Amino acid sequence: MKKLIIFIILSLGLMTNAKSQVIDTCFSKRKIINIYNNIRVLEHRDSIHTQLMEEYKAQCIDFKSALELDSITIEGQKVQITNLQENVKDWKKIYETVKPKWYEKPPVMFSAGAILSTLLFKLF
Repeated sequence: MKKLIIFIILSLGLMTNAKSQVIDTCFSKRKIINIYNNIRVLEHRDSIHTQLMEEYKAQCIDFKSALELDSITIEGQKVQITNLQENVKDWKKIYETVKPKWYEKPPVMFSAGAILSTLLFKLF
C-alpha cells in the first residue's frame, strides 16, 4: 500500500512537472512550415515514383509476354520456311521430269506455225 501511494505521488509530481516544462525547439515557425512543405513535396514525388514503378512492372510483364509470342511466331516462321524450301525442291524435280519437249518450245512452234500457214495460204 505504501508503494502504491508513493507511486501515485511521484507520478502526479512528474505529470505536473512535465506540463510545466516548455519544449524548446531550435526551429522557428517558418522553418517548421518549410520542413512540412518539403515533406509533402517528397511524399507526392514518392507516390508518383511508386505509380511509375507499378506501370514499369506492368510494361515488363507485357514485354515478356510479347517476347514469348514473338519467339513462338519465329519458330513457326522457321518451320514454314523449311516447308516452302522443300516445296521448291519438289517443284524443281517435277519440272525436270515434265520438261517441255524440243518441239513444244515457242521458237519451234512459231516457225512450224509460220511454215504451215504459208503452205496453206499457197494451196488455197
